[in-house]
Amino acid sequence: MKRHDVKWPKGELLACTFRVAYEAFHGSGRFKKDSKILINQASLSHVEYGGRVGIWRLMEIFDRNDVKASINLNGLAIEMWPESVKALHKAGHELAAHQTTNTISLPHLSEEEERAEIRACTRMIQEAVGTRPVGWGSAGNMHTENTLRILAEQAPTIPLFAHPRILVAAKDICGLRPDPSAFSALWNLEVLDRLEECP
Repeated sequence: MKRHDVKWPKGELLACTFRVAYEAFHGSGRFKKDSKILINQASLSHVEYGGRVGIWRLMEIFDRNDVKASINLNGLAIEMWPESVKALHKAGHELAAHQTTNTISLPHLSEEEERAEIRACTRMIQEAVGTRPVGWGSAGNMHTENTLRILAEQAPTIPLFAHPRILVAAKDICGLRPDPSAFSALWNLEVLDRLEECP
């Protein structure tokens, strides 16, 4: 099979997404854990810097370069830094739900607990900025066999970021119209290789 050229909107030559994990947690981060360390000060220091300074610097860089980013936002970050969340929304960045806190692991929840977790984070974003999140990214990209189905129940929240191999966030690229209730491979860039030629 011959690989065809992908044509992006407005004749652009490159599609690039910027995804920021804007999160807060208690004790330690998802990847900076040790059973003998209950509170990881270095990890919490990274969170504090990100919320008080880093996110504002990223917004300045994005604004200076006319770039819109997708922000994976967890509920605790919304509670800790509500003004930055409102500023991100006002600047036109996409807000995606990223659980209430990264200390919760979806694979350890029942289906009903997972549903409640997704709804809680979705509600927190909606209450903070007045609109629903555009996508979902489980903490640590850890999701279950139920996650995509639960997300599909939450439409119009679309699971753009539910799988770490996802590269395509646009709803319509050369006729590709992903089904948010289907397995996340539909959102993978590899699918573009199997599309018919773009007009």
